Amino acid sequence: DFGFDFDFPGITESPMPFDYDIILYARLGLHCYNLHNGTNLKFVHWVKFTTMCTSYCDYYITLEAMDPACNSVISFQTLYSSFGRSMEDVYTWQILACRPTCNKAVNDNWDRDEAMDQYYPAKMPKWLSDEALTSDNKKYYHVKESELHENDWLHLFMEIAFLEANPYKGDSSTGFSADLRAIIRKTMDGIPEHMTLEFTSQCG
Repeated sequence: DFGFDFDFPGITESPMPFDYDIILYARLGLHCYNLHNGTNLKFVHWVKFTTMCTSYCDYYITLEAMDPACNSVISFQTLYSSFGRSMEDVYTWQILACRPTCNKAVNDNWDRDEAMDQYYPAKMPKWLSDEALTSDNKKYYHVKESELHENDWLHLFMEIAFLEANPYKGDSSTGFSADLRAIIRKTMDGIPEHMTLEFTSQCG
């Protein structure tokens, strides 16, 4: 079966140039695991990955992660699936496996119709005006700068939005700079190790 240790000539090992996208896929897998398990694993580096592409691309990534609780490095696996961009300019990033390295089979079936709240399959919302965002502090929350430093996942989500907006994807040295507004929707389907991010953004 195709998977993390499928031995064929297309396997890619670290290091390689322009691997910023692979790093983000790996970090998103760690975030998904931390979210499900209440842990705080930190990305160290990716080790290898292999891909399988049909109408979308799956990346089977093996990486190393640091567990600050015991100051140890563990081997970790994540399966990232890219659905690309929809007709409505919505990008979809999906994690279908995230776990310490093992031989367990991957459940890569996203149960969108059965397990998700029906609000989430609807179209992505539009960006609201500044007036609308500040008019209801119970519905909308303004993130404090201190919270940006305390929550790595906020930085991760912003980096993903910038990656998709960057015409030079994968190369973090291009100096791409812009003011970016992004709407990001995180959904779960009730299956451990699964998470989807949908996002749309605009510069300016």
